[in-house]
Amino acid sequence: MNKILRILILTALISAFQPGVPASAETVEPMVPFFTLKEAVAKLLPNAKKLTQRDIVLDGERLNRLRQLKNWDTGETRFTLYHARNEKGKITGALVIFPEPTVQGPLVLAVALSNEGRVTEALLMEAGNKTADRLLPLLRAGYMQTFAGKDKDMKLVLDKKFKGQEFSPIAQTYALHIANAVKKSAQLFDALFKKKRSSP
Repeated sequence: MNKILRILILTALISAFQPGVPASAETVEPMVPFFTLKEAVAKLLPNAKKLTQRDIVLDGERLNRLRQLKNWDTGETRFTLYHARNEKGKITGALVIFPEPTVQGPLVLAVALSNEGRVTEALLMEAGNKTADRLLPLLRAGYMQTFAGKDKDMKLVLDKKFKGQEFSPIAQTYALHIANAVKKSAQLFDALFKKKRSSP
């Protein structure tokens, strides 16, 4: 089966799911779409032969574990996760849709992770209208490509490459919001699927 046909099949599956962005990602400010869900899945899980959706509701011990993490500052408890599967039905990767709240509305990210919990790629799917303009310099400079290979223990420190004059202080603040959303996506994956262990 060629790549185009696989993407068409995945698109049909996603349409059938009709998932929504978590409630906390709703805002009165107009949202600027960078990628649709279909586009994000096709880009981040290109080798998936099958796709399954899992709607996550955090509660109990898992929620308590996450809330103990210093960077876990979201009040959201509902998330959508997609599993990529091969021909035999084995899970080959996952995709987390993560809303990151900011003072001007949410950033909605799609974060792909390996079975080991390492980020393979991340995309910014949506941002508030005002926020989007401030993020464009970061996106053009390849900021979203800096997360590949990182995991739940990634440091929330902005690389000096993104501290130049072309990146405003506000843009740098949003860059750290994005980094934290990626980190929290990996932490969420770890809490759901990995053995209990401490995390900084």
